[in-house]
Amino acid sequence: MKMSRRELLGSLAAAALTAPVARGAEEEPILRFVQLNDVHLAVDNRENYRLTDAKWAAVTEEILAERHAPRPDLVLALGDMANGDKLDRLEPDNRFAAEALHRLGLPVLMTPGNHEVLQGEGDPQLEAAYCRWFGADHRTYAVAFRGVLFVLIHDAGAWAAGNETADRRNAWVADLFARYPDMPKIIGSHVPLADCRDPEVVEKSFGFPNRITRGAGGLPAIVETYHESAIAALSGHLHLSGHVHVRGVHHINVSGTASYPNHYAEYALCRDRLTVRLRRAPVEGNDRLEHSIHFRTKVFYTDHDHPTAEEYAAGRADEQTFEIALTGRRVPRPEDSLLALDRLGWPAANCRTTALGPARTRVENLGRDELVARVPFRAAGAGAVTADDGRRHYLTPGGAATWTAAELAGGVPLRLMGGEAATLDLRRSAEPDSTPVSTAGLVEG
Repeated sequence: MKMSRRELLGSLAAAALTAPVARGAEEEPILRFVQLNDVHLAVDNRENYRLTDAKWAAVTEEILAERHAPRPDLVLALGDMANGDKLDRLEPDNRFAAEALHRLGLPVLMTPGNHEVLQGEGDPQLEAAYCRWFGADHRTYAVAFRGVLFVLIHDAGAWAAGNETADRRNAWVADLFARYPDMPKIIGSHVPLADCRDPEVVEKSFGFPNRITRGAGGLPAIVETYHESAIAALSGHLHLSGHVHVRGVHHINVSGTASYPNHYAEYALCRDRLTVRLRRAPVEGNDRLEHSIHFRTKVFYTDHDHPTAEEYAAGRADEQTFEIALTGRRVPRPEDSLLALDRLGWPAANCRTTALGPARTRVENLGRDELVARVPFRAAGAGAVTADDGRRHYLTPGGAATWTAAELAGGVPLRLMGGEAATLDLRRSAEPDSTPVSTAGLVEG
């Protein structure tokens, strides 16, 4: 079953309404989330990874039964959830993986891996199945949730800067970061933005050229420019686990459950720290070093910081459990969060829009925080809402205002408090370029 936008928005809003508060001397986390990646679910996976279904069942049972931590508020699915190793398997495998994630019953922020799109970032044919089952708006986008901007980046194919697809994506990310320089950020991508092993060694052990996203002026440089507000950059892809601190940015790579060491990650975010703990899928029969894809040639690699094969595959103990201190711009402020979703014009995360007719649109703030958004006039009712651009004039429930067409270029400015809804009656005049447009707002909740 495709994870609809409405289901995602509703679940995020419900999670926002139950945000924890401090209890006594020990502060409760603002947010708990898990990272899943490189699961490689498939309708028929006998030719590829071992015990994928069993590991997925065991991991999801651990999460939902709260074996190690309370149920997470959010799931980050960072690619290769589906195996999709051939063109004719993209459709069934993407559907299989999407249905499996849907059954979790948790809010999921997903971005593709190379296996969902066969390295085809930006290719409509290769992305079609992914978009059909996960949603076209679950590629490159950002969600502000409980004071943190989660930036999901689709880098599964155009991992090197210098081509049109990568340049367009990088420009969008750079613009997003520039517009929210002070908001703490957690970046999620499938392909890592930094090496967590010696480059010369991992080139041999991994065996593929796309070990990291790179290129002059590319994603790593953009993230490093705004490192003061970057809490961490999370990734998968390599089937290795590790943690490195590069030019001010913490990079966390999680192996995923498909092959040894079968890791997924638990995160607990407090105002002063992010606690990270890697967990192994509790399944017997796939727990040996030779089940790592890096040792498939029976060469047991090591590098300077990982002197044993076990550490090379799974990371050192201090890479599997650690804390990142949060200071300055990295400190989350959930009370200030607008829960806005910025997806190249896609709608706000706590905002649901419903077309009621050619000129009428219902807008609902599903969260508890104030929402400031702009409803594009020419696309009214189509569900396109963008972040406010800083203007001081807003339409409030029950109020009415007029603007010229030029003033509406950025969209109808709208402000809704938590739980409020408004029906916008957007009527274009006969001469929109010169005559004001009348916009009436009616509060509904």
